Formats: sequence, C-alpha cells, structure tokens
Amino acid sequence: MSRQGWNRRDVLKLVSTAMLAAHARPAAAQMVKWSAGTEAPKLKAPANATDCHHHIYDAKYPVDPKATLRPADALVDDYRGFQKRIGTSRNVLVQPSTYGTDNRCHLDALAAFGPTARMVAVVNDQVSTEELKRMHALGVRGIRFNLAQAGATVLVHGRDEARLAELAKATGATALPDEFSTRPPMATARSSFRI
Repeated sequence: MSRQGWNRRDVLKLVSTAMLAAHARPAAAQMVKWSAGTEAPKLKAPANATDCHHHIYDAKYPVDPKATLRPADALVDDYRGFQKRIGTSRNVLVQPSTYGTDNRCHLDALAAFGPTARMVAVVNDQVSTEELKRMHALGVRGIRFNLAQAGATVLVHGRDEARLAELAKATGATALPDEFSTRPPMATARSSFRI
C-alpha cells in the first residue's frame, strides 16, 4: 500500500477550490443594480412577457429644473440585466417626471432596446402633430398625462379632440378624446373608494 503525501501546493489548490465552490452563486442568482433580489422568479415568465412600466435615468441628459425626483443612473444595460433575471423579453419605457417633456433619454433608450420595446412619452400642448408622428414611428405608443407636473401634458376639452382623432387615424392608434372630460374622477367612480 503506497502512502501519498500532501504538499503545500496541493493543499492550497484544494482549499481555494473549496472556497470558490462555497461562495459561487448559480448563474440565475446574480445581483442586478436597483434590485434587491438575486434569484430568478419561482414562476417562469411566459414567452413574450412584457414589463409594462419602467424608467431609464442617465446623467448625460438634462434634468427638468422643476423635477423633484432625481435618481442616480439606471441605464439600459442595468435594465437588461434585470430583464434577463426575471425572464421578460419585451418592455415599455415610461417617461419619468425627472426629464419633463424632454423625451431624448427615453427615445435613445428605446432605440437601444430595439423592436421589442415601446414607449410612453410626455409632451405639452405645444407639441406638433409632426413630432407626435415622428415619435410614433420610433415606437412611442402612448402619451403620459402627468397632472402633478406643471407644463406637462394638458389637453384642452374642445380644442385637442379633433387633433387627437386625426392623429389616431393616421397612426392606427385608439383615441379617447373625451376620456377625461366626461368621466368622474377615479376616486369617486370606483365603488372601493366610496365612503
């Protein structure tokens, strides 16, 4: 019976391999910026699952002077890491109040994400029909009504319905021009809010 001796190199190799194995995480358990979790969801997302509301923040774009929300960068690559972990393949960018009506950050992100992404923009009542058509061609499919931020989207009853109807017809979208003028406030319309 032969007796094999241990040398220093063999011991270090064994110990370092054991330490790496003990601290290694499976591929699905990765830290993702701006996310507290590390594990993949227990329930697998269906094919073509869509995250229907997220933001991109990038310090290279100017912040609206009236903005109160000024988070650190949350870039396209950060979101792609999150998307990979949760298993979604499509996404909808929503323009945050941080950038007011300057949609450049999200339009650039929309281009970076490619054909699996869409966007909801914020505009003011001075936006031209040509600009709305341009944004539609880039993948914008909605306008966010930001009632909390002065200067953002305000459509005037009686003035903007015809323009919205014309734009909807030109782009194949659905327009509900009197949605806000005839509907009671949500808090009073829903029975769950009634006292």
